[in-house]
Formats: sequence, structure tokens, C-alpha cells
Amino acid sequence: LGIGEDGHFASLFPGMPDLRSALDPAASQLAAFVPALAGREPRVSLTVRAILDAKALIISFEGEDKRRVFERALEPGAVEELPIRAILGQNIVPVDIYWSAA
Repeated sequence: LGIGEDGHFASLFPGMPDLRSALDPAASQLAAFVPALAGREPRVSLTVRAILDAKALIISFEGEDKRRVFERALEPGAVEELPIRAILGQNIVPVDIYWSAA
């Protein structure tokens, strides 16, 4: 998984409709429709419920801006604000982090 500068991952963006459901690890839904917002094309994404079916997760990102977003995501706060918190805050699947400065 990657991290966007707005804290999104897997096309689960802050402010998208039904984000709370897509980030809920107990939800039954495995996929979420992501409407065309902020100039992005519409798409389909896996939900956190589906992502947590993996045996392990890897988060990889590059640059200082995304490192700062990652560090903010480790702090307490709403998953809807920084959706990557849904992955970082869970204890179901191990997560490895890979960061590169450049």
C-alpha cells in the first residue's frame, strides 16, 4: 500500500461518500465505489475488510511530505481524517513500513 499526501490509501480518500463503511474492518462489503471527486476518475477499491484478509501488509512511501503524513497518522485521530489510520491502528494483520527519503 502507498500513502497519499492527504492520508489516503487504496483510493480510499478523505471526504468520499461512505468512507466510514469502507474503513470498517467489521463491514461485510469487500469493495467500495469511489466516485469522481476533485478531478479524479471514478474507481473501485478494496475495503479495509478485504485488505485485512491478507497475511501481511506492506506500506511503502517516499519523501518528507509523506513521512510527515505517516507520522500524523500514528497520532490519535479520526480514520476519516487520515484513512491510513485504519491500517496503522489495527491489530489483525502485521504491517511492515518502508520509507525512502528520495
